[in-house]
Amino acid sequence: MPRAQRQKRMREKLLKVTATKIPKLTQFFNKVTKEQEPEPECETPQYSNIEVNEQDENTNSLQGSLMVQEITDTETAGKSAESEELNQEEHWTQDKDLDPHQQNPIQETGPAKVERAAELKEPKGLPCQSPCCTGERPFHPTVDNIKQTSVKQKTGKGSASKTRLCPQSIFRQYTWLSYCMTKGTISCHICKRALGYNLITASHGGEEAFFSGAFCNWKKCYEKLSKHACSHFHAEAVEKIACFEDKQQNIAIKLDSKQIQMQEMHRQLLLKQIESIQYLTRQGLSIRGKNDDESNLIQLLRCRANDVPGLAQWVEDRRYLSHEIINELIEMMGNSVLRSIISEIHTTSKGLYGIIADESRDISNKEQMTCVLRWISLEEDIAVHEDFVGMYELTSTDAITITASLKDILLRCNLPLDNCRWQSYDGAANMSGSLSGVATRITAENPSALYLHCCNHSLDLALQGCVKSSTMIRDSLSFAQDVSAFIHASPKRMANYQNIASEYTADHVENLHMLCPTRWTVRTKSISAILHNYEGLYATLVSTGDNSSGDSASTAFGLASKMEKFSTFIGLHSALNIFSVSEQVASTMQKPSITAQTVVECVNALEKNLQRQRNSFQVYYQQTVSAAEQIEFVNPPELPRHRKVPRRLQLGNAEQHMFASPEDLYRVEHCGAIDVCISELGRRFQQTSYTVLVDIETALINSSNGHDFGFSEQTKSLYKNDVDFHCLQAELALLNGIIKQRLPLVKKVTSMDTVVSLLSDHNDIRLAFPNVLRLIHIYLLAPMSAASGERSFSVQRRIKTYLRSTIGEQRYNNMLMLHIHKARTDGLVIRDIAKEFTRRNPRRMKYFGKF
Repeated sequence: MPRAQRQKRMREKLLKVTATKIPKLTQFFNKVTKEQEPEPECETPQYSNIEVNEQDENTNSLQGSLMVQEITDTETAGKSAESEELNQEEHWTQDKDLDPHQQNPIQETGPAKVERAAELKEPKGLPCQSPCCTGERPFHPTVDNIKQTSVKQKTGKGSASKTRLCPQSIFRQYTWLSYCMTKGTISCHICKRALGYNLITASHGGEEAFFSGAFCNWKKCYEKLSKHACSHFHAEAVEKIACFEDKQQNIAIKLDSKQIQMQEMHRQLLLKQIESIQYLTRQGLSIRGKNDDESNLIQLLRCRANDVPGLAQWVEDRRYLSHEIINELIEMMGNSVLRSIISEIHTTSKGLYGIIADESRDISNKEQMTCVLRWISLEEDIAVHEDFVGMYELTSTDAITITASLKDILLRCNLPLDNCRWQSYDGAANMSGSLSGVATRITAENPSALYLHCCNHSLDLALQGCVKSSTMIRDSLSFAQDVSAFIHASPKRMANYQNIASEYTADHVENLHMLCPTRWTVRTKSISAILHNYEGLYATLVSTGDNSSGDSASTAFGLASKMEKFSTFIGLHSALNIFSVSEQVASTMQKPSITAQTVVECVNALEKNLQRQRNSFQVYYQQTVSAAEQIEFVNPPELPRHRKVPRRLQLGNAEQHMFASPEDLYRVEHCGAIDVCISELGRRFQQTSYTVLVDIETALINSSNGHDFGFSEQTKSLYKNDVDFHCLQAELALLNGIIKQRLPLVKKVTSMDTVVSLLSDHNDIRLAFPNVLRLIHIYLLAPMSAASGERSFSVQRRIKTYLRSTIGEQRYNNMLMLHIHKARTDGLVIRDIAKEFTRRNPRRMKYFGKF
């Protein structure tokens, strides 16, 4: 008999045997038979002795139907409909002729009855319809599941026999295995699904037990599973199921999923680009280069492409790397930093501020005005802040243009001019002019915005007047500038100076420094370098003159002849003594936290030091003469050649004054310079606005010590809208007791810092003394120095260089903002920047999606 016919008969026999055990399946065959060939009604066999509930019957009905469908699908094409009807009719006739007891020979009760009922519920020949076998994923059992449901195999005989269960480890090794909780067997989930969809066409001879769900040979399970995993049948099933599931998906869903993935990748790449721009702007580095490929941004992104997937293609596409896009991103970051500053001024400083402004010329020969806002943080502690808010190009440097620019800046920052309490500029006529200067114009609109001349500018002007009054010091500084410029003009001279000077000193030879043309208080370093290497510098000049010709030789010999004069030697020492102490005072006054009291104390200390130098001139002169005697080429001090005064300059018949000794001559020069310096300090630092600050200081310090205090009418009229002076009187009367209670170690309050620290460290005192806090707030807002504006000019020279002189004003300001406020730049939320960037354009929303 052919193999195909033999298998067909076996399936028909299996169907007949199975149908006799399931009532619902029998009824199904009865219905099919009636539809095809009418027959007399017959009673359906009843199983009265077996308790099967309605749910079990429905399950059996579904199982039977699926079994018939599976068997029918697997039959060969040669089976005819007549043969199928004949088999069903024969099967039904056989069931009808049976005796009821023969139809249901099971009469057991108790456990045997329940076990037999379970067999009827789930025949071994039908597929399991439980979730363990019908789920989309393979079912992996637990240890308890295996112990309760696994098919048991006994090995050995007698007392040595053991029970073998399904090993759980096979599910970790072969994840495609599925366990049947009903039968206790395993099957290949993939092969089972492939056969169900009739996807297997090229492979034959697969392990039938794996896709029928009947494998339970636990002894050889590893061998069989390994063989099945490597079979062509299983490989085809895996490939066909993957393709089938892929085809089942909706094309729109696929496209949408792909778009979501691309949007997520685009968002990540945009974040990397913004981070790179943030790094370059924070460090003050240029973003562009000679061309786009050589720009710092492109090279940085290419360097990061090794760690970021897709970034290399992003750089090649250049879709969002245009100049306009980069400028837009820089602008957004700069505006974020500026908004954070303005927000803190409104919230923590109660909207009060002070203005610092200054002008400077950049590398492109454009006049730039810097604007710095001084504000006080009153939340956690009392802290002073001076923040740069922008550099603005001026079309003219007159007072009208500068005033309009400042008012425009405040308007754009949403800061009313009425909230300005102080303004600090340099002493130029367009800024501090009493008739039409910038300070006068702003004070006319807001009387509370008092003007303060920058204390560092005042100190520079005092030293400038000192130098102009002394010929000895002026000539010495001119020599220092000339000799430094002469040595720096040639690398050969600089190397020659290093070699020769190293022979005269065992220490490191310090290079010569050019004198600062604007800041007089930083000339100490240049003077000190000349005096420290005086002999080596002289030898270098002589050597240069001997080995050179023309102007270089004459200049070298001329400078060497000046070094031989005692007037040059003592003039450098006098300048060093005066400028060294002034530089220390200038460094202290450059701090943003400096107060008016500290400035006055520093100026007073400087005046006392200069007065001591004046009184001890004889000691100083003897020390200078001794130092000059140790240098061979320095001439001894002597009086200059007597010169007769021209007749046109003579007044009266008095004889011309003649100095008795060189010491008297240099005493006049030295002491005269100091007297002029002290006089200039007193005049420069006696400003009208200082009276208000001194009035506030005196009232707070006297009240802290329990003494009588009061305020001038000028102070009351200026700040009547800010402070309730009636309540302030009561609060200041209690201040002495609070200080004794909270600061028991303080015997006497002599500084404003003590009162400020008391309110800064104790929040409850700030709440109890609001008017005292507001008065201190106004006092600390006074900008005593414009050094913060000068620092922005230093940053300007780093950002706007010769190679970047054509940078636009908007981009220039944003880069200055990000470079100066490095801490705020580090605190930027890059995702918020990217979110704002994408929302500006619907095309960007489609390309990047939502952040």
